[in-house]
Amino acid sequence: MTCGCWKCLDGRPCIKTVQIAASATPTRNPGAANAKKDKKLSKDLAAYKRMRDAGAQPIRVDGSAQIETLAHNAHEINTGTVWANEKDAARAERLHQEMA
Repeated sequence: MTCGCWKCLDGRPCIKTVQIAASATPTRNPGAANAKKDKKLSKDLAAYKRMRDAGAQPIRVDGSAQIETLAHNAHEINTGTVWANEKDAARAERLHQEMA
């Protein structure tokens, strides 16, 4: 007797059950989602500490690794805004200093 599944059609024993790991369903295993979040947070915390040690003042911990990677100058780190190129970043920094 065959059910018509791909294994039966190939002459092998039929598939009786399917199992899904709990880690594949974050709503059933909150630890899986937390592990991913913890990994990102540890990268952000390390980047935040490096920027603080260098004298910059990032506005938040969340996203610090991305800001550290993309920022052209300290002004971008301090404001949390990254410009597309160095020219725009320098112009924004200069304008900010003129306003202060």
